[in-house]
Amino acid sequence: MKLTRESGFTLLEGMVSTFLMSIVVLLTIQAFHSGSRIHDVTYNQSRLSGEARMAMERMTRELRNSNLARVLVPQAGLLQFQVPAAIDANGNITWSGWLQYSLGGQDGEQLMRQDITTGATEVLANKVTNLQFAVNANPATLTITMTSQDATDYGITTPISLSGTVDFRN
Repeated sequence: MKLTRESGFTLLEGMVSTFLMSIVVLLTIQAFHSGSRIHDVTYNQSRLSGEARMAMERMTRELRNSNLARVLVPQAGLLQFQVPAAIDANGNITWSGWLQYSLGGQDGEQLMRQDITTGATEVLANKVTNLQFAVNANPATLTITMTSQDATDYGITTPISLSGTVDFRN
């Protein structure tokens, strides 16, 4: 009697190849999941950072034209100030109405700029969790500290902190 060997896989070979393929698929899915989380965190940080930097730049640019005597910090997280509206031929300055930076709006986490005289309000940044102003008399400067924070779709919180110092020109 002659034994013939049929071509094909044994049960053991099929099980081993299925097991190895399962491991490869699981590792691939894990890599995509990790990549997605990293992308989400990076995007969130970039968005928060960009928005916070633009708001900080706007505040420092506007406040730079003010004068220490025209800046008030009546309470934490609130800044009121005036900027030059006009300068006559003799160099006399006519000051604007009072302007204000504060946290407010949606969930109290929006950096708001308000013209107190006209009531016009605009949002400079979202997801701002902390805003502090410190007036320094000598030299005449103002330090602004701002923290923004948001959670990604995966629940990872990404904080961004910025600080800037304003040197008054007038």
